[in-house]
Amino acid sequence: MADNTGKQIEYVRLGKSGLKVSKLIMGCMSFGSPAWGEWVMDGDEGTKHIKAAYDAGINAFDTADVYSNGESERILGKAIREYKLPREEIVVLTKLWGAVSTKDVSEKLSWATGVGVTAPIVGTSSIENLRELIAATDITLTDEEKKYLEEAYQTQPVFGHV
Repeated sequence: MADNTGKQIEYVRLGKSGLKVSKLIMGCMSFGSPAWGEWVMDGDEGTKHIKAAYDAGINAFDTADVYSNGESERILGKAIREYKLPREEIVVLTKLWGAVSTKDVSEKLSWATGVGVTAPIVGTSSIENLRELIAATDITLTDEEKKYLEEAYQTQPVFGHV
């Protein structure tokens, strides 16, 4: 973050990248739909938690496509927009982890490997799921499918890093 004045959180370098992240990372798995799990809070409550975390100095947020079937990612995006949080100061850590639906995961994995992600991290829940993920590395997406997937994953400059 450019100015940490008044922030309650310390910052550390992420490996040798030069990127500064808050020493605490806000996990967003509990933001989504209570239908997904009794312990999951709804979007309105989730956005309040994200804003409070940012105000305390947390600039790194962890989410995944499988948290409430993608609702966690949408809530994080909504909080960033709604509270006008400066995107250049926020680090979003998201991942492919498991199947939301086979087609959805296969397309995302194909897109990730196609745009230069050398080794995407994946988790599996079954041998069949593993086979589907491996098969997804051979999928070729249309230009329209790539455009659709890239809309949510626009590269952001790393603030303060050359």
